[in-house]
Amino acid sequence: MRKSLEEERKRLHQEIASCSKEGLEKKLLELSIMFEIAREVNSTLDLEEVLGLILDRAADILEVELVSLMLVEEETGELVIKVARGLEEGIVKTARVKMGENISGLVAESGEPLLVPNIDKDPRFVQRDGERYYNRSLLSVPLKAKRKVIGVINVNNKADKGTFNQDDLLPLTALSNQAAMAIENSRLHERVRRKAEALEAANQELKKVSEEKREFVSQVSHDLRTPLTSIKGFTSILLTGSSGELTQGQKEKLEKIGKHSDRLTALIKNLVEHSRGEKDG
Repeated sequence: MRKSLEEERKRLHQEIASCSKEGLEKKLLELSIMFEIAREVNSTLDLEEVLGLILDRAADILEVELVSLMLVEEETGELVIKVARGLEEGIVKTARVKMGENISGLVAESGEPLLVPNIDKDPRFVQRDGERYYNRSLLSVPLKAKRKVIGVINVNNKADKGTFNQDDLLPLTALSNQAAMAIENSRLHERVRRKAEALEAANQELKKVSEEKREFVSQVSHDLRTPLTSIKGFTSILLTGSSGELTQGQKEKLEKIGKHSDRLTALIKNLVEHSRGEKDG
């Protein structure tokens, strides 16, 4: 974006020296508009708002009535109208152009702007609302992000009924650069947002699994401690000899049962403490 702004400044400064008063006023207006759009691109992530502003400014600078911005649809590879000024709502909603077809498709495929002096004599142009085109000249420029065409901007109907020329192409190209930057920023923000949501969902799922594990450990430890307590109690009673005299072998076996019971009790205690530690952490 900085590079495009710097190039636009140089272009305008070079032209100012040879401009008439009227031409100078127009160039100053262009420069002011470019800075205004740059501020908007940097200050908001509302793509519709920024693109709408860019189309409004394109209409102001070029003094046209019909402006449309088409984007390449990722699923189909076709161009669809994202925002427009002066077009019928039905056209905005239904217009679809394949790569390489019509003016917009050719510009998107080639990545080069196209200036058509007379659409009546150009078979590549498809009139969707012929009554609106009182001026036969058309200008279409590509939107590029990282050298990849992501859409096009089309302008028609110059208010003075004149023909588009190179003086119109330059500011529209600068505006297309701003639009491409806004779109790329919006898409980047959307990718980051989706990843953040996915991470949050994974984190919530992890918390759920951890809670289920703690509940499981708590239940298992309770279920194990009850019989272990009984085993240890009966073992201690038997070792006292109150239930009858024990042989040496019986004593040794009972002592082993007592030691294993103590070991299991310690393991259960450690398991519970570990589970609590995970929760605290």
